[in-house]
Amino acid sequence: MENQALLVDLDFGTKQLGGNTALFVKLLGRFEDEYQDAESKLAEFQQHNNLETMQLLVHTIKGVSGNLGLERLAKEAKKVEALVKRDSLDDESLQTLIHTLNQTLTEIQAVRNQHTRSSDENTRHVAQTHSGEHVEALTKALQQQRFISDELFDNATAQSNLSQADKEALQSAILDLDYPRALAILGES
Repeated sequence: MENQALLVDLDFGTKQLGGNTALFVKLLGRFEDEYQDAESKLAEFQQHNNLETMQLLVHTIKGVSGNLGLERLAKEAKKVEALVKRDSLDDESLQTLIHTLNQTLTEIQAVRNQHTRSSDENTRHVAQTHSGEHVEALTKALQQQRFISDELFDNATAQSNLSQADKEALQSAILDLDYPRALAILGES
């Protein structure tokens, strides 16, 4: 039954963010960066019997993974947290959590790679459009809340009649994944 829980629930994570897949992938990347060394930290806390710090880390992993739709990791972290609270953590439970964490990080990398490939395909499509269509392609990508490549941004802003200040504001909005604001800036051109 446990194996039925997903490592990364893309639908849940994307829905949590109003359908913004790019933001979800960005948050997965932050999770990966933040917890890539969690295995060594957990082992160190166990070795030094630092249960309070271990409980805090496991609690944080549980909460963040639950919010991101990392179901299996959230379940394992919940089990380990309960064991740590009762001072009854066993090696097998900790190793299961670490194994699940590593599987989740591997799956996150696969999701991020897939998103990058999709973005690259979008970039190739935009490069094939006529020069008069770059702004339209950028607008469409923003409306669909897709990843905006540097090439798409550069081509569209070169073609637009935006001022330098508006181009910078547009770039800032895109980097912040604030697509409604970016669309508003494009509409003001």
